[in-house]
Amino acid sequence: MDVTRSFDLNLLPVLVTVYEHGSVTAAAEHLGMSQSAISTALAKLRLTYGDPLFHRVGHGMQPTARMRGLIEPVREALSRVDGTFTSESVFNASTTARTFTLAMSDLGEMVFMPKILRRIRQLAPRASVRSVAASATQIERGLETGEVDLAVGYFPDLREKSFADKHLFFHHFVCLLRAGHPITASTLSMSQFLSVEHAVVYGAGRTYEIFERYLKSKKIHRRV
Repeated sequence: MDVTRSFDLNLLPVLVTVYEHGSVTAAAEHLGMSQSAISTALAKLRLTYGDPLFHRVGHGMQPTARMRGLIEPVREALSRVDGTFTSESVFNASTTARTFTLAMSDLGEMVFMPKILRRIRQLAPRASVRSVAASATQIERGLETGEVDLAVGYFPDLREKSFADKHLFFHHFVCLLRAGHPITASTLSMSQFLSVEHAVVYGAGRTYEIFERYLKSKKIHRRV
């Protein structure tokens, strides 16, 4: 039987207070509870620990040997629980072994990943990095839930959301032609662009989506 699943942590302050005051009456006054509520709590604790915990001696309560052995671990447990409400965990890059998840476009991986990895090796040698390709919707959900730590790329759909963002640089798209292609000019006219066949590499969350969206908005159709 797993006692921790059904154990009421609210009973522990009663245990400590009765121990420290040596009296049900004094413990009840200190905690603002009735004496009957203290007695009920002690009954549950005795059942859980399988020990009387306290013996009545005169007008006070004398702890058993088991209770004397429990008091410090119980105090420590209560202190740790209290600490979760009063302190913040401190991140230490030099000791962390967590995996950082980055949502990156293909361009982001080429430009930033080598620099990010070098920097992480210096500051967080035990950490690891995972790069994922995802749609804007998946990235948004990942950032909100913490499954994604950072998104690097062009994600205009996220700019209207409550995420911090920063421009890193601007870049342009270019067309690649095979060696010996009849079009030799350094620039393409629209008619030339539409007259040739196009090869497109598809992949969720990649930069080609930006260009495809632009063409669709302008009602420009190519031969792919």
